[in-house]
Amino acid sequence: MQDLMKYELLRRKNLLIGAALAMVLAESVILYGISRGGDWNVLSGVLTIVLCVGALLLPLLDTVAHFYSDFKQKHGFMLFMTPQSGYSIVWSKVLFGVAELAAVVLLLLGCLYLSFSAANGFNSVLLTDFVEEMRRGLGAGGSSAMQLLFSFVGMVGLQLSAQISVAVLALCVTRVIMPRNSYHWVVALLMYFALMFGLDLLNSGVMLMFGFYGDIMHSVQNPNIIMEMLGKYFVISAVTYFVWFIGCSLFSGFLVNKNLDL
Repeated sequence: MQDLMKYELLRRKNLLIGAALAMVLAESVILYGISRGGDWNVLSGVLTIVLCVGALLLPLLDTVAHFYSDFKQKHGFMLFMTPQSGYSIVWSKVLFGVAELAAVVLLLLGCLYLSFSAANGFNSVLLTDFVEEMRRGLGAGGSSAMQLLFSFVGMVGLQLSAQISVAVLALCVTRVIMPRNSYHWVVALLMYFALMFGLDLLNSGVMLMFGFYGDIMHSVQNPNIIMEMLGKYFVISAVTYFVWFIGCSLFSGFLVNKNLDL
């Protein structure tokens, strides 16, 4: 497993360095726009959104692209012919994807912290009032803005980790079902959306079992319990996403180990 992780790092080091430099460059432009103010704030806001979306999608797309290339290129054939088990190969893919996601999230949080600090310095009254109003609206008087941010980022991270394992599973299932199809990637994409839709339905069913609808009605009547409710369903979602991550990764490993036709 350790050798496989090193192999993944060597394959992607140029991409990772380039992505990190691109994020630093984008953040520099954002900070410059904040310092200029006026219409430049619009550019900074748009670029911040692009930075967040691009950074969070990178680990998923990178993992899928490299795993797909292993099915199509000669180096992948050599990889699957090594003594490494299918489980080890799949786990190296998904764990590296999660590690890549964690690194991206940390760098992204640093960028957002710099942007917030800069914006707070140039327009402290506006941003302070906005954060306080958000906290009061959520009934989060005892929670700091950073606590709210880390809770949200943690949930996004767990969801994206589950999506990485689901995407890998979609590739494996499609490869087993249609090993020689030229449109394998299209079928795998459709399979990914179908699996995610199914898992979202299961997650919704689990939350309904724990009283989600009733809690929503209570929070409308008493906004002060919103944060307590969010905490409850953050924990439930964290457990379900972790279960999907483990389950999908294990099943992908089983398919690669036993049934994959290269």
